[in-house]
Amino acid sequence: GIGFSPGADMSAAWYDKILEERKHKKPWMREIHKAGGWELGMRLTRIELRYRRGILNELEVAHGTEKGARWFDDPYVTLDHLGEAWGFGVGYPPEFDRLPDVTHRGWMRLAVPDSTDGTRSRWDTDPLWEVVQRAPFLHGLPKPLKRAKEAKPDLDQIDAEIRGMLVTRAMLRGSYLDAPASLPGELVAFQERITEWDAHVGRVFSEDVRERARMSGKQVPMKAPLVFPKRPRGRPAKRVAKPPAEKGA
Repeated sequence: GIGFSPGADMSAAWYDKILEERKHKKPWMREIHKAGGWELGMRLTRIELRYRRGILNELEVAHGTEKGARWFDDPYVTLDHLGEAWGFGVGYPPEFDRLPDVTHRGWMRLAVPDSTDGTRSRWDTDPLWEVVQRAPFLHGLPKPLKRAKEAKPDLDQIDAEIRGMLVTRAMLRGSYLDAPASLPGELVAFQERITEWDAHVGRVFSEDVRERARMSGKQVPMKAPLVFPKRPRGRPAKRVAKPPAEKGA
């Protein structure tokens, strides 16, 4: 097979699907291929696009009322948008040229070399690749996607914003009327109040941080595995039946 950008946020692989199924013992897949027109002896190449969280965080609908809709976060909803994800990766066939100009024209494609033009982006798409672009994921026009600029928060800016909010908080509490306000004192008051709030609503700060990191495509530590009590080895001790109680006792 051939790999493209392995390990990147978006990558692809082309490989012999029949060989892969033979290697991993998946003969039942052949019935699915036959339903799509494959016959025994034909070469079957799989083109596999691989999206990771890093690029999914940047994708958004390029126009219309659904701009910014994050349907990538729900795998079941994503199944209804496979055509958009496929088109972003391989581009759209000529009949979709009426899509808006903001439409991404494909992360990869197979082109016909033109010795008279050194700019490869202007080369014509190979007719074989247009077959790939027409994979039947879509029903009607797709919602074209684009990559939004990835937001990279500045820690210094966040700290300045937090300080400003703490100043406002101290003013609203009125604590400065009894004694000069201090940052450590306001932090202690905030910690006491937010700890009570977390306990009331059932939130755990460490779990919130872990989930935010996961949604942002950051590394997260492995959770400690559950430890179950060990069962004693050997045969269980025999139970001795109690003697029946004497009548009249």
